[in-house]
Amino acid sequence: MLIYLLLNYVIYNSIKAAQSVVDEGSFYKFSNFSENLSVTVSAGVATYKDEANLTEIIKKTDLVLYRAKNQGRNQVVYFRDDA
Repeated sequence: MLIYLLLNYVIYNSIKAAQSVVDEGSFYKFSNFSENLSVTVSAGVATYKDEANLTEIIKKTDLVLYRAKNQGRNQVVYFRDDA
């Protein structure tokens, strides 16, 4: 698991940055390591609220990361407090 903390980013830019990581991962060829190696990249994005602490934001991000994996991988899922 890799965690990026994007400070002073609006949510759109955070999702766009995460999507760039997902896209790059899908284009990279891993055949140099193993002929049958397949790699997927999933990302979860959550925003920091004033009342949230670091543990809470990591839990939210982890929740949507696994949601992305369960929905087919190679995608970005955003945590919404109203969802």
